[in-house]
Amino acid sequence: MIPVDLHSHTLMSQCGIHTHLEMLQAAREKGLAGLAITDHGPALKGRLPSPVFERLVQPVPGIRFIKGIEANVTDAEGTIDVPDWLLPLLDIVLLGLHVRFPLRRGSADWTDALIEAMRRNPWVDVITHPVDENFPLDLERLAKEAQGLGMAIELNNSKVLYQRTTTEEVARLLAICRDTGCKVAVCSDSHTVEEIGGDESVRPLLEASGIPGAQVVNASAGTAFAFIAARRAARLAHIRKHLGK
Repeated sequence: MIPVDLHSHTLMSQCGIHTHLEMLQAAREKGLAGLAITDHGPALKGRLPSPVFERLVQPVPGIRFIKGIEANVTDAEGTIDVPDWLLPLLDIVLLGLHVRFPLRRGSADWTDALIEAMRRNPWVDVITHPVDENFPLDLERLAKEAQGLGMAIELNNSKVLYQRTTTEEVARLLAICRDTGCKVAVCSDSHTVEEIGGDESVRPLLEASGIPGAQVVNASAGTAFAFIAARRAARLAHIRKHLGK
């Protein structure tokens, strides 16, 4: 079981089923210390109602509500779909490839677009499900870039659980993260209350990889909350410098 799950969806995403309160209550009952609710950005028709971020504080005692988003790269220039008004209110920002768009002339694959987005938005915290047959990536280039920017690469339980990738590909990703020193975030990518905190499909792969525990940002509740606090502080400093907020 993941002590702090950094990736989950509610019915505010097109793919989610449950409400924020239902997800948080289920996470508390499972013994998690925190749950990041990271509904999709508007490019995937995700809804981001302002009261959730402005007024909903810690609605379920005994579980920390982490406010987040799973943002989307929307073009080859590195644009992502996080509204400016939302940035100061976020505890964590995930970023993934979900939307197909024309690549730049001469670009070999999707790696250039994702890395451009990471460089243009250095306040992103975690790169989600990088092993995806719909968006083939140069995983070594990605891991090196993430390591340099202090971002984590996601180890996504859902993709393995539902056979949307292979254990061999995930093992290769983990070996690259180990060798580059890139941080790893173990996430359920839960869309139902049953999936919250799940790591049963990837935990054996992580243990076999030889990645030290210190490299896993949510190895414990303490390391997860420290990662979130440090990244949020850096994001707010970036916002003040570049957006004047």
